[in-house]
Amino acid sequence: MESETDGDFSYNSSRIPWRIGTDALLTGDARAKEQLNQMTSWIRQVTGDDPSKIHGGYKLDGSNPLVDYTDIAFSSPMMVSAMIDPANQDWLNRLWDHNASISTSDDVYFGNTLRLLTMIVVSGNWWSPTIADTEAPIQPTIEKAAAVSGSSVELKWAPSFDNAGIAEYKIYRNNSVIGTSKTTDFKDSGLTPNTTYHYFIVAYDTAGNMSKISNVRIVSTGGHE
Repeated sequence: MESETDGDFSYNSSRIPWRIGTDALLTGDARAKEQLNQMTSWIRQVTGDDPSKIHGGYKLDGSNPLVDYTDIAFSSPMMVSAMIDPANQDWLNRLWDHNASISTSDDVYFGNTLRLLTMIVVSGNWWSPTIADTEAPIQPTIEKAAAVSGSSVELKWAPSFDNAGIAEYKIYRNNSVIGTSKTTDFKDSGLTPNTTYHYFIVAYDTAGNMSKISNVRIVSTGGHE
């Protein structure tokens, strides 16, 4: 599609140790380990454990280099491949020292970019982006609010829903929080007989986002039991 080296371990393939290695390190997928260890074993053997001898491409079977020059576009991704097995620590150190010693002015954009990306992984500064949850839960609906004695009221409500999950509900009496619940019911005790109270519920998700207030229910306690 591009050149006569399309079927070889050339520039379009030089990123593979970085790509597969990063995925394995982030996800723990063990399928890559055998492949990457085989690649690491091969490159260590053909270079005699000398990263400065990693050429700018090889035949796909690893038998011969494609060119007579070296290139960090091939040596730097090998750092990530080496991270898969602790037995490669000395080789990883050599790769790091070699790639860190080369001036950015001595290479082109492609090689410098790969070097930066792989060093971010090796230094432990690569992470999965975290998407902040700003979506508020759907407001709950009080379905039952009834005095069960002269000093207590029982509340039941339809559950709220949220993309990240509901953490808790806060119960309000006369605009003040009187308690929390992880379920959809609550019993308010210690009330004054023959008194009217206003109740509403607010749902909170695991990120701390709060819903709109539920419907307001008015309950009057009876006389003494």
